[in-house]
Amino acid sequence: MAKAPNKQLAGIKAYAEQKNKETIEKVHKAIDSLKRKKKISTLIQYQKKQAFLEQPFIIIPN
Repeated sequence: MAKAPNKQLAGIKAYAEQKNKETIEKVHKAIDSLKRKKKISTLIQYQKKQAFLEQPFIIIPN
């Protein structure tokens, strides 16, 4: 497999950094929206709730 030229790598890196910034901005907007609605105070709490809800229930017999 041939290596990509440095110019291509720089372009890919710049693109990835821009997408990362856009994603961070979207997450911050979502957090601000949730805080305004006072439904969930942070995205972390939301993720924990989702992780908990997606877990199967385990019934342990006595």
